[in-house]
Amino acid sequence: MLQLTLVLAVLGPSQFGKSSFINLLSGFYSLQVGTGDGISTTLEVQEVKAPDRFNLFPEGAEVRFLDVPGYGDSDIRLKDEQISESIKYRLVGMDSRKLDVLFVFQSIAESTMSLRSTFVHAEEMFGPSILQSIIVVLTKGDLVAPAMLEKRIRIVDNICRPKHIPYITWADNSTDSIIDEEQLKKQLADLKAALTLLKSYEMTEMQAYEGKVEQSAREMRLNDPSNIIRQEVNVTYAEIITYNETETYEFLVIKPKFTEAEVQQEAKRLQSLQENQELVSVSKEITETVVEYETYTVTESTVRWAFFIIIPYRKTEYYQVQKVRPVNKQSTKTVQILEYREQPLEHFAESLRKEEVCTTELRERLVEKTKVVTKVKTEISETYKRDWTHYKSQAAEILARGQWKQV
Repeated sequence: MLQLTLVLAVLGPSQFGKSSFINLLSGFYSLQVGTGDGISTTLEVQEVKAPDRFNLFPEGAEVRFLDVPGYGDSDIRLKDEQISESIKYRLVGMDSRKLDVLFVFQSIAESTMSLRSTFVHAEEMFGPSILQSIIVVLTKGDLVAPAMLEKRIRIVDNICRPKHIPYITWADNSTDSIIDEEQLKKQLADLKAALTLLKSYEMTEMQAYEGKVEQSAREMRLNDPSNIIRQEVNVTYAEIITYNETETYEFLVIKPKFTEAEVQQEAKRLQSLQENQELVSVSKEITETVVEYETYTVTESTVRWAFFIIIPYRKTEYYQVQKVRPVNKQSTKTVQILEYREQPLEHFAESLRKEEVCTTELRERLVEKTKVVTKVKTEISETYKRDWTHYKSQAAEILARGQWKQV
């Protein structure tokens, strides 16, 4: 069964009793506390792991307290912004996905209330949802007259009540006060009651800081000499070599279909074809021969024998005869006839010269080519013993310490 771990952090101005509060609840008294001289003693974020000494939480829970520098450093060694950044980095380095309680401290002995500004710091760090995880701890009440104490508690109530933030008064065995067992029991009972009103803060708004911690941890892993194992290894790699090569290729050429001699020859052939000739109507004179018949008279004679008494003799008799004969007569007339006329030779030649054909020619060109050559080289291989998560806590602490440089 996994052990329940609770994360508790403190927040507030310097010298308000934050470290003393953790010392009492943890029972370890390992944190240095103020001596009352007004000088800030906590200058970096510190973690204290302890069992639940006073049974404030579920049984068997482990409590991780986070003590932080107070705002308003007495010697101006730390800016408030640096303190807020260091808290964020340290929380990320703790690998916890939630902050269970944020104790905000206010000294009743101070005439000026810094509670509102501390709430502003908290909201700037975590967002407004952090308010549901806050308990206000009022300290040093024994240093204030009762009337003034009551007045200042009313001021605190006016600040906390609208935000539904619980508050308790607190005193511990320090240079400021000595408490008896009954008073301690009452304080613890008030604290336990206030804890029931809270809801843990899910640290989803701190993902950016988690990314910075991871980046830093990965860099630490790469730069840690004890984490690196170096050895020589043969590495096979591919190298691309460029070279030139002559290649033959087909080139597309468009050129005339016929030579000039072929144009003339083909044009004559086309000119002679009847389908390429033009049918036109022309006037033409023709001569006709007409056969006519005419009548004419001719004299003909007939010889016959006659007798004069008893003496015979030949007697010629003449007579006229009409006859008909053919006569050829010629006449000229103009008629319209259809005939085929050849197109001019150049008409066909011009068309033939325009005809083109697409052919391919073999040509040569210089081509740049590449080929892959396999080679072997010796390299120093680096492997790592530990993963970056091994350095996460250390990286978060270093990033947090980076905010503690004096200004």
